[in-house]
Amino acid sequence: MTPIISGTTVERIIRTLLFSVLVDVFAVLYLWDGYVGYQRQNAQDFAKLLGLPADAAPPAHGELSTTEGRRLAAELKSGEELSKAAEHFGSPSVRQPDAAYYLGPGGWLKLSLRGDRVQEATWTNAGHTESDQQLQRWIGFALLVVGVGATFQLARVLSTRATLSDAGLRIGGRSPIPFEAMTELRKPASGRVGMIELVYESNGRSGVVRLDDYVIKKLPAIVAAICGRKGLSNPFSE
Repeated sequence: MTPIISGTTVERIIRTLLFSVLVDVFAVLYLWDGYVGYQRQNAQDFAKLLGLPADAAPPAHGELSTTEGRRLAAELKSGEELSKAAEHFGSPSVRQPDAAYYLGPGGWLKLSLRGDRVQEATWTNAGHTESDQQLQRWIGFALLVVGVGATFQLARVLSTRATLSDAGLRIGGRSPIPFEAMTELRKPASGRVGMIELVYESNGRSGVVRLDDYVIKKLPAIVAAICGRKGLSNPFSE
């Protein structure tokens, strides 16, 4: 007989591909927000608050965490030199006549000044806190894991093969089911449309293989060929 070789359906490929791409896109977006986007938005909001143009937003001091900012705000006493803060973080992100600001990833430290001496130190959380950013990163990494699984699934879908030849029916890398072992083709008890059950006997034991026309593109042709060779009734015609 002329062998029938079938891959999977275009619909299955498209659905799997779309899911894989969608997961990967969202993973990138979440990681971008967690590492770059949220900090950039915080800096722009900070600049706007001080009346600066958005493109003049200063870079964040990466080492100025919320914990460190609050600790320093509590430690700096009224009358201390601004240089004490500079020892930790260098030059202020923004210096005004009466205040100095240190911008961190999740907020900013404001030092109210009189000359070069601190009058008051306060920490303010930004719109996107460090916890928000961490959550975005966690979600992004979780989606990356899902994305890797989706990529493997896509590879599995693309490698789907069913071959009907004189040796019988081979699905994927399994051993072929010879024609002489095939005993029945039937619809499943669930009545699911497009699915066929192939019943066979091998070494005195019976087995059932479920064949789905969503998974095997040429399943109707394969079923018709088996029925013709074995003299079985075609479930697709019932």
